[in-house]
Amino acid sequence: MGRLAGKVAIVTGGASGFGRATALRFAQEGARVVVVDLDEPRGAAVVDEVKGAGSDGRLLIGDVSQLEVAQEAVTVAVDELGRLDVLVNNAGIVQGDDRDTWDTTEEKWDRVLQVNLRSVFVCSKVAIPAMLESGGGSIVNVESIAASVCTGGAAYAASKGANRSTKKKY
Repeated sequence: MGRLAGKVAIVTGGASGFGRATALRFAQEGARVVVVDLDEPRGAAVVDEVKGAGSDGRLLIGDVSQLEVAQEAVTVAVDELGRLDVLVNNAGIVQGDDRDTWDTTEEKWDRVLQVNLRSVFVCSKVAIPAMLESGGGSIVNVESIAASVCTGGAAYAASKGANRSTKKKY
């Protein structure tokens, strides 16, 4: 078994990119994984890959910037997989072609901050008590080089810069 044998992880934005890679690596290391994403077909494919790696996985479709979705993810981890040890706050969006503050709408700005920043807050808020119940755990917040050089738009850079604390043990 791998280094994460017996552990349970939640990976937000787990249907593609870094989230998919993280979920699969965790599964290869023995962790059971809850994939949370809005993309059901791709999320289901990742869960199939997790199971193909010899682990167990669950898919939760929902917007992780909403407290009730974050709570449901933790409930799935604890009730269906037995505990919660790791939260990877990976979900993130960019503001599209709007690169500067004056190019974007308030609605786009708010949505980027909601997904990229508020989700970190609500997911961590509900995950920490479950981790403490399991004897402790780790939270990894995925940031971006955009936090330093402002690529991907001002809202994206602001939201990723706010996640600079990338590792925390509980």
